[in-house]
Amino acid sequence: MSEKIKTHIFLKITKKLKVFLPFFYSKVLKLPKQQMRCLSEFLEIGFHGDLYLKEIAFHCLSQAEQFIETGTNVGSTLHYVLKHFSSLKAYSCEPDKDAYEFALSKVKDFSNVNLFNQFSPDMLYEITKSDSSILEKDTVFWLDAHGYGYQWPLKDEIAFITHNFTRGYIFIDDFQVPELNCFKWDEYENQICSFEFIKTSMNKNLMFSLYYPSYTEKTSEYHPLTGWCLIEFGHPNFNFPATLESKIHKAII
Repeated sequence: MSEKIKTHIFLKITKKLKVFLPFFYSKVLKLPKQQMRCLSEFLEIGFHGDLYLKEIAFHCLSQAEQFIETGTNVGSTLHYVLKHFSSLKAYSCEPDKDAYEFALSKVKDFSNVNLFNQFSPDMLYEITKSDSSILEKDTVFWLDAHGYGYQWPLKDEIAFITHNFTRGYIFIDDFQVPELNCFKWDEYENQICSFEFIKTSMNKNLMFSLYYPSYTEKTSEYHPLTGWCLIEFGHPNFNFPATLESKIHKAII
């Protein structure tokens, strides 16, 4: 079955059944990895240690009711969010067994987190099927389940979120920032982590705003500048504090 037909079926099912939809994704996700995975270093700070990204994410987290992460890795960002937002319910998933077990050891003392050893489309489907109220809560998403030599779930994540959740802040990590090549981004075969890659998966009826970083200063002592984007939807009066306005810009779509 072609990718175009699969996408059409996915959107048709989503529109009719809302949450209770099967993913056609499992066959893709079970493709063998193309390279060995080495665990990343665990950091006490999340979001790559990028101070501007952290401030922007914290601004959104302070207004949200829950945090959903895909691609936990060793748990640095998840642990950081839990430490600073103890009242937020958090959900995260990591398919790699070794990384999952390491992350679990780091967050096991937090009572407000559910960590899953599975692929992100499966987690999204299962948690919202078991508790549909999740879909109505204001959510910060941190989508980082891409890389390591296999086809990404990013399109399916975006399709599920924008067709089912009522409001949210979608941060996508390792994203290509237009006209700012100082930010690195993920690329694998014909996949470039960019808006062009995901735009056909977006709910066409969704009113949203797309933001990119506008700063070029490296503030992290751990990582180079890593690209990201923010897709905001469901907040008619959303704005940033004056201190952050120069660090982010709204894209014209």
